[in-house]
Amino acid sequence: CASIGFAVSVHAEWHQVRMPVSVSVVTTNGITSAEFKWNQSGCEDLDGIGPLIRKGSRFSYNFDLEVETGVVCPQYVIAEHTTVVLGKLAPGTYTLTTTSWGVPVATTTFTIPTKSSFPGR
Repeated sequence: CASIGFAVSVHAEWHQVRMPVSVSVVTTNGITSAEFKWNQSGCEDLDGIGPLIRKGSRFSYNFDLEVETGVVCPQYVIAEHTTVVLGKLAPGTYTLTTTSWGVPVATTTFTIPTKSSFPGR
């Protein structure tokens, strides 16, 4: 009885996200959050790994996309999301830059209005 062996190399590749991620910024009870939504398929693993970085009125948050290669990928798509709390923000204009492996891929500009900007006040 003889056996023949062989090695299979399975590895993951890391790719920059090309912005299949949508960003919504909402303020509830004075606390502002960014909700990131995306779809991923069988061999993809998109992680919002952060951390949230703030420099004055500029925020950034990082995502890394890992794609497993050398295997058969399941044929499904999963809707994913993550919420990042930006905090209690003073009225003004802010930017949130979404990065992938530290490289900017999209910028979202949003405004926190003054209380007098709300109708009925």
